[in-house]
Amino acid sequence: MTVLDDLPHLVARMRAHGVRRLSSADDESALTLVLAPEVVSGPSPAAEISPPPSVTPVLSPEMGIFHPAGPVAERPVEQDEIVGFVEIGAVLLPVTAPRGGMLGHPLVEKGEVVGYHLSLFEIRHG
Repeated sequence: MTVLDDLPHLVARMRAHGVRRLSSADDESALTLVLAPEVVSGPSPAAEISPPPSVTPVLSPEMGIFHPAGPVAERPVEQDEIVGFVEIGAVLLPVTAPRGGMLGHPLVEKGEVVGYHLSLFEIRHG
């Protein structure tokens, strides 16, 4: 049995857990899967759950373990300010504010595993 035999099961598990990118490598080979959004008929689910125009989501840069930076209380932030980190092994990727405004409480718990582009915070502005 090869990885290709398990591909349908692997893709189903990635979709079920909101994982859009998965990489694996050994001494002889490397495999990277990048999933396109699922095509659905009818109204787009993204349109139904989009935040109001006065709210901007702060998204995870990659799949990993979430760690907030600074106080977890609601607070003002500047554009490009580091508001958290996503841990991938020994690497910490910064989570930055895409714009200035009022940063809300984290939407996930410290130490929780997060998927690629999962909303970690919301920034209110107006």
